[in-house]
Order: sequence, then C-alpha cells, then structure tokens
Amino acid sequence: SYNWNFGNSTNTNQTSPQVIYANPGNYIVTLTATSNNNCVSSGTTLVSVFPNPNVSFNAASVCQGNTTQFNNTSGVSSGSIINWLWDLNGDSNADSTTQNPTFVYASAGTHVVSLTAITNNNCVSTYTNIVNVNALPNVAFTVNNACQGTATQFTNNSTISSGQITSYQWAFGNGSGTFQNNPAIIYSNVGTYIATLTATSNNNC
Repeated sequence: SYNWNFGNSTNTNQTSPQVIYANPGNYIVTLTATSNNNCVSSGTTLVSVFPNPNVSFNAASVCQGNTTQFNNTSGVSSGSIINWLWDLNGDSNADSTTQNPTFVYASAGTHVVSLTAITNNNCVSTYTNIVNVNALPNVAFTVNNACQGTATQFTNNSTISSGQITSYQWAFGNGSGTFQNNPAIIYSNVGTYIATLTATSNNNC
C-alpha cells in the first residue's frame, strides 16, 4: 500500500496521485510504502507551488476613431511576468504583446478585451473586461439657395447612433455663426459661402 501526505493536510492511498494546491508556497510531501510483509519505508521531497499572476487592466472611454490607451495593472506576488498577450478585438488572437498597448477602434460600442499574463515560472492567468468607444455625431444639413436680402434657411439633419447630441455650432462662411439648431441667416453680399456645422455629443465627441 501507499500513503501520500501532501503537506497541506490532505492525503491519499493512490499509487500516482495528483493534487491541486490552493495557495502558493513550499510543501513537504511524504510517501510511505508498505509491503505485503508489513515492511515500511518513507521518502520526503519538497514541492514548490508558484503563484499565478493577478491580471487586471483599465482603459478610459474614448470617442470613435481616437486611440484607446490600455493601463496594465497586473502583478505577481513572487517571480515576474515575462509575457503579455492582448486580444483587443475579441477574435481570440493576440493583437499585441506590449505591456501597455494602444488600439484604435473603427466602430463605436463596447469591445471585449482579454489580457493573458505568463510568469517566469510558466504560470498563466487571463482577465477579460470591456472598453467603451463613444459614437461620433453624423453631421448633416440642408440649405436653400436664396436671393440677396432674403433669409437662407439651414435645416439640421444630424444624428448619432448612441448617446445624445448636446450642442451645435454653425459657421456661415461670412465671419458669423450661431449655436441654434436650425438657423436662418441673411447674407448681405452676393457670393458663394462655405457653411460648417460642428456637433458635440454628451460624451464630448
């Protein structure tokens, strides 16, 4: 017969057992073998259990098309982390191996990001979180051509896929502007003017 003592208050009579240690550390493991003649022999060895990395990161919300900066806050209680594997777009492939990568998302919304850390003792942990990318306003407007001295009416057709548009700023190409939604202006001189509309969302996009 065999009797294993794993040094963590557990034991077994299996021939070739496996044990999962809940905590890292050094454990004294003892195997006692008994023959059919009741002869007994024991052997002892030291087993080292290395810690898994504590993986975490954060990233501030950005506007669509801007750069997302990832802040890696991972660590390990002993040893060191030697490899980082970032899946930045949810396709289960490593997109970056740098500690604090950047990424530009083409689409607005929530994006699933996973970080896998590997220590010098080949212990591996993965952490998954989401990052938010705020939508840009889709700016559009129509305008009627007018005769000199009559009002030119601007009609604002801007939209946004998520969030709200909170402000508009018009520049009429003649040095004047307004913050109205659907303004009208009388151009004093005949000519062609380039009008610009800037829309800002509640997320400052």
